[in-house]
Amino acid sequence: MIHILFPFRPQPKGRPRFWKGRAVTPPKTRTYERDVKLWASKYAPKKPLDGPLKITARFILKRPKKPKNDLPAVRPDLDNYLKGLLDALNGLLWHDDAQIVEMHALKLYDEPERLGERIVIVVEEI
Repeated sequence: MIHILFPFRPQPKGRPRFWKGRAVTPPKTRTYERDVKLWASKYAPKKPLDGPLKITARFILKRPKKPKNDLPAVRPDLDNYLKGLLDALNGLLWHDDAQIVEMHALKLYDEPERLGERIVIVVEEI
């Protein structure tokens, strides 16, 4: 089992831009994915995991200013947060995120004076 706390703000995967017929990843997304990979490298196994995996990911964000209820459903979308994280970890924790056969993801809100915005991921081999 691999358990990692990323002590920085989650970022959604940016949409690629097309330039001269090629898809180009936005610079902000490239920087974020590099930071995720660098931090995770401290906890990575010597070789990427083989076989099917189960992932639990929690994206803890600053609470929106005026929530309509206790769990505000606001942008960015949860799946975009997940995509950026999983793509960054390809080749490091696992060979390809296609190995993930079970996934639990949460977008949670916390008060800023607590631990701050962060990501927590648990990777388990099945």
